[in-house]
Amino acid sequence: MNGKEQEKIFTIKNGRLEAKMSTFGAEIKQLRFCGTVIATKGITIGRYANRIAKGRFSLDGKEYSLAVNENGNILHGGPEGFYNRNWTIEELTEDRAVLSIFSPDGDQGFPGNLTLKVSYTITDEEALLLEYRAETDAPTVVNFTNHMYFNLNGGGDAAGHRIRIDADHMLEADSQLIPTGKILPVEGTRFDMRTLADFRPGFDDGFASGRQDWHRAATLGGKTSGVIMYVYTDQPGMQLYNTASEICLETQHYPDSPNHPDFPTTVLRPGEVFRSRTEYAFSKVFTAPGRTELGGNHTDHQHGRVLAAGIDLYINAKVHKLPGKLVKINSEGYAPLEVDISSLEPVKAEENTSAALVRGIAARISQLGYEPGGFEAGMRSEVLSGSGLSSSAAYEVLIGRIFNDLYCGGALTDVQIAQIGQYAENVFFGKPCGLMDQMACSVGNIVAIDFKDPARPVIEQIDRRFEDFGYALCIIDTHTEHADLTGDYASIPADMCAAAGFMGKKVLREVDPAEFEKAVSEPGCPLSALQISRARHFFAENERAGKLAAALKAGDFSEYLRLVNESGRSSEELLKNIVPQSHPESTGYADCITLARKVLGGKGAVRVHGGGFAGTIQAYVPLEEKDAFREKMESVLGKGSCHYLKISR
Repeated sequence: MNGKEQEKIFTIKNGRLEAKMSTFGAEIKQLRFCGTVIATKGITIGRYANRIAKGRFSLDGKEYSLAVNENGNILHGGPEGFYNRNWTIEELTEDRAVLSIFSPDGDQGFPGNLTLKVSYTITDEEALLLEYRAETDAPTVVNFTNHMYFNLNGGGDAAGHRIRIDADHMLEADSQLIPTGKILPVEGTRFDMRTLADFRPGFDDGFASGRQDWHRAATLGGKTSGVIMYVYTDQPGMQLYNTASEICLETQHYPDSPNHPDFPTTVLRPGEVFRSRTEYAFSKVFTAPGRTELGGNHTDHQHGRVLAAGIDLYINAKVHKLPGKLVKINSEGYAPLEVDISSLEPVKAEENTSAALVRGIAARISQLGYEPGGFEAGMRSEVLSGSGLSSSAAYEVLIGRIFNDLYCGGALTDVQIAQIGQYAENVFFGKPCGLMDQMACSVGNIVAIDFKDPARPVIEQIDRRFEDFGYALCIIDTHTEHADLTGDYASIPADMCAAAGFMGKKVLREVDPAEFEKAVSEPGCPLSALQISRARHFFAENERAGKLAAALKAGDFSEYLRLVNESGRSSEELLKNIVPQSHPESTGYADCITLARKVLGGKGAVRVHGGGFAGTIQAYVPLEEKDAFREKMESVLGKGSCHYLKISR
């Protein structure tokens, strides 16, 4: 009897990490992260993990014969190893379990009465920590591990992973997977996985770091899930094994160590306590795309229509949860950021900083009835800062998605996340903005958005790709600076709101264009010529955004390009966001628009991109002329000025 009939099933959990366990084999039957089963069959192996050749070893001059169970060798402690026994629950709490087993002298041929306790703790940092403690009353050998089978995607092939193994050496083995005694360098071989790369299945091999301090042994990432696992241990070796769909990373001493005196010892003697630890720490990759405005230049803040798209440049973040209220962000190329969100009031000193966005997003989420907490994120951005591709909106959406996953159970919609980002930018960051940027980053694809009711925007995704019509979308860096232009940008919504106020309304979407024209023609109209001109731009551009969407849906790309050029002219002539009012001598942005039109020679389209005044412009370039267009533009603006974009799906 192995005690199977006395098996008990229980669960420990903390945050997004949950382990369903069994006392039989001290098994982690299922390990769930973010609701997905990422590991199964996590039996505990002992007395000796892996293999001992021919089931024999000598200790203190005495030879021991063991119960063999694989090709004349003993594997994983023999046919009645610890994986095939019922264990005793010593302690059980919500996030921790301690199981024990007693192995009598002679068990499977091993000497000494042995007691082993293994604790399983799910930490506040969303890691599974295994701690082993063993004692014996006679000299013996021990080697313990857990045999979890991982698929971080929740399904699919083992090849759907990326892997890194932090070992400079591996154990040469014979055809029965018994070490020969040679420890070989991995450099230049298929065993060299010291850099994170796609996993190529076909392993049942031992890796040798030789380290018995606390160190990272491996990293495993699911390509489709974005889940990343870091394996830490104080054991000198690790067995990498895979099936067609799963990967095992078994931290342990070297196989057959009792027969190799040069290997790190596995001998345990009376009065000694064997201790070891292994931790599986989990994080998740979050992404948010940049965005490009396709139509509706400065219409969103007046509750108008826009046409925008998510693009194939992303901000990526590897994230794990932290206890407490501290948010720690390490962005490549920027100083580390720490924000204590215990306080959710605007901080004057944080205006115009990333800290204000983090605090503002947390504040709005709190107002919606959730309790945001801490996390640590390592970020890398492909979205060009200051490019008009809305790196700030992508950042806001990314932070919103992280909080949503960690602390809201994924309950927030894409629209809500966009609105939360806008709130943070307006109230905490101190910059008035519409909702288009955040909405395009959050929803993705090409989206036609009507903000007539900003709380309930009407969103329609349009599944089109410009390449299908023979054109490429190009964003051109004019190398003109946004610095000191805050007043120019703020003047546009201010002027439009002034025009709406003149008509007794809050925003221009509430104003009838015909009534506006009649009112401004009356003597004594208090509006300036620029305020009137900008209002006229809104009325025309608002209608044009709807027409642009209709042309795309109909597949009428000639009409689409005509409307894009019309939009560009309206921005120049009516909105007047080409040359800054504060710096009329700064004509570089306007000059680049003229240059792009000249290079295209009447083909395609050119328009303002984003807020205008400086930064980037947008061009639609025939596919066959992509290289020539880039070469001519960059001969004036410099290498790397032209960026061809694709729409994110």
